[in-house]
Amino acid sequence: MDTLPLRQLAIRLACIHADDRAWILAQLGRLEREQMDELLMEIADLGLNKNPAVLAALYAEPMPRFAMASVMPEDIALHPQISQLQHPYWRALLLQMHDPSQRRKAMDVLPQGALIRRWDHAWSEQAVPPALLTALARHVAVAEVSHVEP
Repeated sequence: MDTLPLRQLAIRLACIHADDRAWILAQLGRLEREQMDELLMEIADLGLNKNPAVLAALYAEPMPRFAMASVMPEDIALHPQISQLQHPYWRALLLQMHDPSQRRKAMDVLPQGALIRRWDHAWSEQAVPPALLTALARHVAVAEVSHVEP
């Protein structure tokens, strides 16, 4: 198993605010959490989370965008995870998983498109942590079953 992506994620996680890190870790399953805790201890022991060169490299590296290859751009707005969300904030955040052209097409057909566009602009000006997007996608998937708005 290639552990490089997991180690890179752990370094990013080690460098964020403690409250954010705790929240993200709370979203993991037991085995994922144990593996991440082990990597975080290793990073702390090495001092990588306080090394300015590591932090500079970390923030210079572009954040990956998630793509849903099986979803056609025209169908994004109809995707159950996005269409079930009522508030423009949540829709814009979940749309960050797609590239800008796909997001624009989705915002053209979603209700409250102008409001979603405002939130999309705010989200796209900063790096959205992939773990946040993943946690939101998981939460929405669970909410689909229980019909609860995040």
